[in-house]
Amino acid sequence: MLEARARMVGARLRGNVFVMLVTLALGWIVLNASRTVLYPMLPILGEEFHLTGAQTGAIASVYFLLYVSMQIPSGIVGDRLGLKRVALTMYVLAGLSVLAFGLLASNYTLLILFAALHGLGSSAFFGGSYGITMQSVPPGKRGLGTAIVSSGMSLGQGLGILVSGIIFVALGSWRAPFIILAVAAFFSVLFLSVMVRDVGKPQKRELGSLIYVFKDKNLVVLLIAGFFAFYGGWVVMTWGPAFLSTERGMSIQRAGFYISLITFASVPGRFVSGPLSDFLGRKTLSISLLSVGVFAILGMVLVKSHLGILLATIAFGLFGSAAMGPVLIAWVGDSMSATGRVGMGTAMAIANTSFVGGSIIGPVLSGFIKDVTGSLVGAFYVAAASLVLGILLLLIPAETVKRQKRLPRTGA
Repeated sequence: MLEARARMVGARLRGNVFVMLVTLALGWIVLNASRTVLYPMLPILGEEFHLTGAQTGAIASVYFLLYVSMQIPSGIVGDRLGLKRVALTMYVLAGLSVLAFGLLASNYTLLILFAALHGLGSSAFFGGSYGITMQSVPPGKRGLGTAIVSSGMSLGQGLGILVSGIIFVALGSWRAPFIILAVAAFFSVLFLSVMVRDVGKPQKRELGSLIYVFKDKNLVVLLIAGFFAFYGGWVVMTWGPAFLSTERGMSIQRAGFYISLITFASVPGRFVSGPLSDFLGRKTLSISLLSVGVFAILGMVLVKSHLGILLATIAFGLFGSAAMGPVLIAWVGDSMSATGRVGMGTAMAIANTSFVGGSIIGPVLSGFIKDVTGSLVGAFYVAAASLVLGILLLLIPAETVKRQKRLPRTGA
């Protein structure tokens, strides 16, 4: 009797859209933490393996190179074989790669190899999680739905940066944070497999259907704008801890804490911006948020006091690229779903390919600027300029859904 009731409760939980969205958010917390745990360790890895700034930045960039290059293929496979199945299979590979990074990386080649495999394994979760979200949440609440899922992305980014330095100081090894996050990833897979249901039937889409995306002027401009809008955020998150510790005299723990505040502050930012975009419109809100983000990045560079830097990082979290994420994702989802020509997993993968593209160039270019100038200040100026370019491009695309007359309720 108790067993039957437990199965019934489990089935109800799996069928509850809100519970499913929260579970996907938890999956993002672990997945992104296992990535950003690397960032505070970059100066330590550079010193131990005698690396230049560009070589050190390449460890982060190679992750994103594989992550981005496999977005569309993993999205297509997910639409054909099932979004949940493909996403979780690749999630296991991500966990194994992080474990290998912590246990086996004994030279620069292995650091690059395991970082690349981690990017490969992580590639399917964006298309899977947001594809499931877009098929489970009605258009008028997509801003809210994406806000719930993307809050896990922010929390994971901040958690990884925050705990990395703490674990390193406590255990005296840069390998320990990776091993701990790998164990968490395996538990996360088990939880996701139980609590998330697959949606829709596997689809067989012709590759030619992707051509429609690149024929639509609004979509193309929106995707390019997303590249520049998120580029600045990737630079801040990747090199922010190193910048604050080496050029602003902070300890590695404090530097990691300050940068982690960006992602923690973006959680309420996402929960406000996502639903608000359902009401005010995606375009107006995106441009407004990015405008504040420009001044926040400049503040991190120009303000020398720790209090001023603290306020700038919080402002960037509340109003910058991360807070704009659910708005832009919902905007692309609106456009894609209106066509019916591309599977939603593939659609989200195309969007993320563009949005994360800056993460390939940003770490290496910023490291190169550091090698040439001896400082990361120039890299932060380039990051601010990229947001300005994103704002200008977002003036072009049209809105794709009508604004709601009132704010949506809190349920997804």
